[in-house]
Amino acid sequence: MNYSIPVKRRSGCQLKSSGTEVWKAAAIPLAVFVIMLAFNIMTPLIAGDYNYSFSWASDQRVSSLSDIFDSMKVHWFYWHCRVITKMPLSKREDG
Repeated sequence: MNYSIPVKRRSGCQLKSSGTEVWKAAAIPLAVFVIMLAFNIMTPLIAGDYNYSFSWASDQRVSSLSDIFDSMKVHWFYWHCRVITKMPLSKREDG
């Protein structure tokens, strides 16, 4: 006796996509990116943005990648380990 179940063989699942389908799939994320970038450019800077351009470690304007990490370290201890919720570049306001 043959107890095997007959299985219909397929030639394989092949996704056939034309160039227009690929372009349509890429157009949505690209459009969202362009819209968000435009809104970001049109948003004016406020006082907090200006303060974040200064280092917490030296109170000088950030000029290198190492300045960012030094500022993050001081910011980490000043704000009780809250670096994720705050921007890593900021200037401590006294007063």
